[in-house]
Formats: sequence, structure tokens, C-alpha cells
Amino acid sequence: IFNFVTPIAGFQQMKGNSNARFPEWSGNISSSYTAPVEGSDWTWFVNGDLSYVGKTFADESNLAYCKSYTLGNLRARVTVVEYASASCPHCAHWFSEVFPDFKRQFIDTGKIRYVLREMITEPQSLAIGGFLLARAQGPTKYFDILLAVFKEQPAIYEDGDLIAGLDRVGAKFGLTHDQVQAAITNETAFNALRERIAQARAEGVNS
Repeated sequence: IFNFVTPIAGFQQMKGNSNARFPEWSGNISSSYTAPVEGSDWTWFVNGDLSYVGKTFADESNLAYCKSYTLGNLRARVTVVEYASASCPHCAHWFSEVFPDFKRQFIDTGKIRYVLREMITEPQSLAIGGFLLARAQGPTKYFDILLAVFKEQPAIYEDGDLIAGLDRVGAKFGLTHDQVQAAITNETAFNALRERIAQARAEGVNS
């Protein structure tokens, strides 16, 4: 697994760069279909929403893109943003014990839009490996795999074997050892993770 290195850059000229944390393009398309229920005064309808948000830079240097996975109603009036680390025991407790009820009450009911932003805390190898493994399987499995990493966290800390722990997580989702290794050593994915950490630091979040 890669050693995490803090990206450092210096700039004197920002002319022509995009504003930080504001996408260049965004939009929503909504459609609905309504029809009467035959033989009654009732009507039925189907409604659909499509939302697009373009690439967003984390800071004025335009080096790091924002890209966080979200759950819930994109048009909800309330957005909850959480910063979490895959190696944080407090985060593991939240996701394992509290988050399922929170999701049922507020996310699944469309009351809030939930945004998870990744942070790296010690031990960095577990935080990085957990996020890379979850990201490698795409947005539909991201939160399920991350939850599995959190649940595996105590065993990893007890035996000190990170690779075996991530292999156990991967096996629950049909992944072989080689597939897990490919995910946690993917340099492109690692560089993208660094960009997301840069976003958090640009917003003043360090731990």
C-alpha cells in the first residue's frame, strides 16, 4: 500500500482558474406522468429526477477535484457532510451502530442528502487500503464495503495483519486476494484519493 505523502504546491498566478468548490456546470431535469385510475376518482403518477454536477475543484490552485459519494435525495433541503477515516475507531462505531438507523430515518425517507468525504488518519495504511478497496468496486458497493472494513477493524488491530483483514472484507464481496491487491495498489486511484484529501485540507479539515 502506498505511503501517504502530503501534496505541496505553491502558486503566484491564479488568473483563469475556476472558483473553488463551485462546478462550472450543473443542472436538473424532472419529468412526471399522471393518469387516472380507471373507474375511480383516483390518479396515479410516476416522477423522475436527473441531476448533473460537473467537476468541482477543491481549491484555487485547480489541482484537486472534489468527488464524494452521496446517498439520499439530491433535492433534499438538508445536506449532511461527514468526514471519516477507514482507520478511525470512532467512525467505525458510528457506521456500525448508529448509521443504519440514521439512514433509515433520514436518508431512505428523502429528508436529507448525505455526503461522505474521506480523511486519512493513523494507521494510514488501513485508511488508504480501506478506501481504495471500497472505491475499486464503484458507487453501488462503496458504502457496503466501507461498512465491512469498519466492522473488520477490531480484528485487524488485534492481529496486526492488514492484508488478511482486507482479504476477508474482499471475500465477502466475491473478490480474490489478487483482486484486493490490485485495488489497494492502484496508483491512479491512490492519486485520486490524494486529491480528495487536498479538498478536505482546503476546507480546513485536518483530522
